[in-house]
Parts: sequence; structure tokens; C-alpha cells
Amino acid sequence: MELKEAIEYLRPIMENARLDGYHLALRRVLEAAELQIAKEPEDIHCMSCESDMVFIGGLCPNCRAEITDEDQVCYECGQLITW
Repeated sequence: MELKEAIEYLRPIMENARLDGYHLALRRVLEAAELQIAKEPEDIHCMSCESDMVFIGGLCPNCRAEITDEDQVCYECGQLITW
């Protein structure tokens, strides 16, 4: 089972969980798992185009923190990034 399939399988179980502790535990596990699915950054833009080196930036799709094209992970929330 792929990670995405596991998340889709567990989400309705979490939403229907009767015990608060069980619901919270499943929610934390799902949030952590979703961060491991690579997402493209939002609002991609040129950060520095004045020299020979060009830096591309964007916003993390999860927490909207500024990231650069050298980042593979958002250092604010841990979201896996794909450029």
C-alpha cells in the first residue's frame, strides 16, 4: 500500500474515532505522513537574478514559509518539496 493510499484509508477512521486520544493520535500520524508526500512550492519567483548565480524561491505549500530551489524540505514545517 502506498503512503497516499494509507492516508486515504485512515482519514475516515480518524474522523469517526470516538475516543479523543485515538482521534488525536491518528490525526498526528496523518499530518506527519502527509508531510512526506512531496509537493511543489507555490508562488515561484526569482530571488536574485543580478549575478551569474540565479536563486529561485517560492512558498512552502503547507506553511507558506519562504524556501529556495536548493531546499528539498521546508525547514519550518518539514514538508517534502519537489521543484
